[in-house]
Amino acid sequence: MFGKRFKLCTCCRLNVYVDASCLAVAVLMGGWLATSVVPFNFPSLGEQACWLIGLGGMAGWLASLLLHDLAHLLAARRMQAPTQAITLFAFGGVPEAGGEAPNPKSEFQLAIVGPIASVLLAGAFGGLAAFGQATSWPLSLIALLSCLAGMNAVLAAFNLLPAFPLDGGRALRAALWKWKRDLPQATRTSAFNGSGLGLALSVVGLPLLLVGGLLPALACVVTGLSLHRAAWTAYHQFLGHQSMRGTAVRQYMRNIAVAVPISATVRELVDDYIDRYDCKQLPVADGGKFAGTIHLHQALRIPNDDWEKYSVRELLQPAGRHQKVSPGAGVIETLSAMLANGVKCLPVVEGENLVGVLMRRDLLDHLYSKGTATGARPATVG
Repeated sequence: MFGKRFKLCTCCRLNVYVDASCLAVAVLMGGWLATSVVPFNFPSLGEQACWLIGLGGMAGWLASLLLHDLAHLLAARRMQAPTQAITLFAFGGVPEAGGEAPNPKSEFQLAIVGPIASVLLAGAFGGLAAFGQATSWPLSLIALLSCLAGMNAVLAAFNLLPAFPLDGGRALRAALWKWKRDLPQATRTSAFNGSGLGLALSVVGLPLLLVGGLLPALACVVTGLSLHRAAWTAYHQFLGHQSMRGTAVRQYMRNIAVAVPISATVRELVDDYIDRYDCKQLPVADGGKFAGTIHLHQALRIPNDDWEKYSVRELLQPAGRHQKVSPGAGVIETLSAMLANGVKCLPVVEGENLVGVLMRRDLLDHLYSKGTATGARPATVG
């Protein structure tokens, strides 16, 4: 189950994915609300109402996680730290970012906005529940609002634990970074905390079977394993960034076979290039020279039956200044720009010649594989 993710939505130009552990905890939490929390605190509600509140709580947990991480996203964009996607785990999100925070202060600010958002949500839901009680709102609605307030308070408190990649772990990393002036060491230490806390939380979940019931025990185990794995994921992402720092685009670009010949038909464009490389926009080559770019929406304007009649030359979009990169450009800076602008494929041009194509997917794959290949475990810190 762990390691699989599903796309939830696109919000603020950000792809939001849900990890299987997040879905598992949401289901377990909904069941726990329906069978234990709501019946205990609101005994007059019937079984059907309790299960409806449980379903509402499950959806509310996912929405709360999303809002928590959107707060991080807005702060990151304000600091020009681009993010392409966020994967929601049981406790929060791990971003796919184009770089690290520029300094400890920025890292701390990026970390703290998530818990602040969750505290504000907890206060808003709690205030609505109190207002509903004072004005005789339906008891089931008051119960749901109270559950959402409690869940957001728990989310804020849990994320403040000093365990990377939780927000508290990022705050710890910022403090260690400022103190030791050594970002790799600060990351190793906080990742060790995250990995160890995740395993400890999983172990603690076992005795909960005896005193707390099956659902909270399973939620504890799943959350702990998810935290342990997320610490690895975030640490490997950091190692990948470190390995790519100071390297040039030429080391990662593909040859110009990815480029579309200017004489290709629209059908060849769609069947042989866009579908094959999963890119909506591709560079066009004319005798080895960079001629411009072609976008999928330009092809879709033409009826399918006429795709053989039109060539790429007739639909060519002249290259803009943000649509190409030189082979000597820094790869980390280029990846950041690609993430910020949602670019999947970038022409690599030297003079007037198209010398290669840079694929965002290749850079992200290298980033994670390089981090994993180091074999450096957070648990080796001592």
